Amino acid sequence: MVISMLPAAAVASAPGHSHCVCGKTDCTDTEHGAAADFQSLSTLNSTLNSGHYYLSDNVTADTDITISGDVTLCLNGKTLSMGDNTITVSGNAVLTICDCGTLGAIIGNNSGSGSLISVTDGGTLQVNSGTLSMEHTGSNSQGIHTVNLSAGSSCSFTNCTVSLTTEMSGFSYSASTVYQEGGSLTAGENAKISFRSAGLQTTGSGALCATGSSR
Repeated sequence: MVISMLPAAAVASAPGHSHCVCGKTDCTDTEHGAAADFQSLSTLNSTLNSGHYYLSDNVTADTDITISGDVTLCLNGKTLSMGDNTITVSGNAVLTICDCGTLGAIIGNNSGSGSLISVTDGGTLQVNSGTLSMEHTGSNSQGIHTVNLSAGSSCSFTNCTVSLTTEMSGFSYSASTVYQEGGSLTAGENAKISFRSAGLQTTGSGALCATGSSR
């Protein structure tokens, strides 16, 4: 299934696909609110508007995706393959990611520079379950990151795995699972942030690189 440039997201009602924003049907955390009904996401343009969506099948993106409003995406045990495209969460938008299955993932494959998810200008990323993974195969990038967090933005990880695998080497390059140029980052229960490099670990590289006014 391919995410393509269409006038609007194509969704369908999903009887029975209802659960908490953490991905659990038996959640008792009152801060998560009541269970939500999710719509099946089949095709999508470059903007995903407010709503609750779930992947009904594996999806491959052929464009960058911008989150608008408050979006919850359930991976449903499926894979969203972003290639070298980026999901951008900015301008007070909120992206909540969860997985009601066991192997749900958003993965990127990149031989240059870029991020799988970029959180900027007041955006919020909440990963409640599932996997975010970037596979980098190049060695000439000026920066490759799974999550890039800028000033004024926030990110939280719980019950999830965030990883970066890279062949990056050389003293002028940076490769970080989470690159934080400000804002706040919280890693909660069962969150795993991992970094694996076949080359040299240089300044700005590692599982987490925090600069500026990061918290």
